[in-house]
Amino acid sequence: MTTRPSQCDVDSMTNAPVLSRSSVRVFGILLTYQRQALFTEMLRQICAQQRVLDCLVVVDNEASEETADISRRFQETCPESHWVHLRSPKNLGSAGGWAWGMETVLELANDRDWVLTLDDDNPPGHDGLFRQMFEFAETQREREPELGAVGIVGARFNWRTGNLVRLPDEELKGPVRVDYVGNGHMAMYSVGMIRDIGPFQRELFFGHTEVEFGLRMRRAGYQALANGDLWKQRRVQRNKIGLQPKPRKTCEVHWRKYYVTRNYIRTMVSFGRPDLALKRAFLQVVAKPLVTMLVSPRRAYYGWRLGCRAAWDGFRGNMGATLDPQTDALLVKWNQHV
Repeated sequence: MTTRPSQCDVDSMTNAPVLSRSSVRVFGILLTYQRQALFTEMLRQICAQQRVLDCLVVVDNEASEETADISRRFQETCPESHWVHLRSPKNLGSAGGWAWGMETVLELANDRDWVLTLDDDNPPGHDGLFRQMFEFAETQREREPELGAVGIVGARFNWRTGNLVRLPDEELKGPVRVDYVGNGHMAMYSVGMIRDIGPFQRELFFGHTEVEFGLRMRRAGYQALANGDLWKQRRVQRNKIGLQPKPRKTCEVHWRKYYVTRNYIRTMVSFGRPDLALKRAFLQVVAKPLVTMLVSPRRAYYGWRLGCRAAWDGFRGNMGATLDPQTDALLVKWNQHV
């Protein structure tokens, strides 16, 4: 049974077709929060796809009537798909929203079906992308019975350094082995794999979600493959060929950085690598503030405080929505003087 967040509603759209179990299906999980214009455009592109979704699960993280009305309107124009609308008056974050969607799909899907994670600000781009990725997923599963995930973009995780490794341009052709695939980049997950290892970790709330899930999936023996040809096309389109990104050496005072740091530390602790967790904590609490002092003592101070908080919460397991950027005193004060 779906573990429903408290005070949340499930609205199964009316007049939707009965889901057929005779073929492999794709269940899309579309997350949205306070972005009705982007949500509308996303639904327009979803309904225009050559390979329509068999089921679309909309997760509305604000329980908006406007969002529900938009969803119903588009459902009428896309009768081939079964629609489910999940409404949460409390923001569950991307991790919590996708986790709830996955739990809902597990009640409807077979193990050979696929889950496609979608976000309202990452439209597919062209009307053949769903078809391309579904065909890629099915072709690779025939060759790789333990295939757990496919996508366009991903990375490998270096367990020696604790860092994600960007793949070189020349390696991007055909199926490419990775340790995780990025949400927002046509990430598709096997329903059987999700049923085996569990959905996304709801308590992460935001950031590092797909990395933790990918590492958990790989630890269970499943494989992840990226579509190297589409990945390289995306790098060309975004002028990222030959790019060698360098890690930031100074403090970043932002709520996203807090969650990514906290969740990384918690993930490494849960995977039995407290050494990597301590290394990340040292970087955010000691090394970066010292370097930042040379250019901005104020930024160094706020970055140090935010880093301490992220490390403390990560090691103690203080998870969920622990920082609200609109009301948090530290971030509010920082933003007033930026």
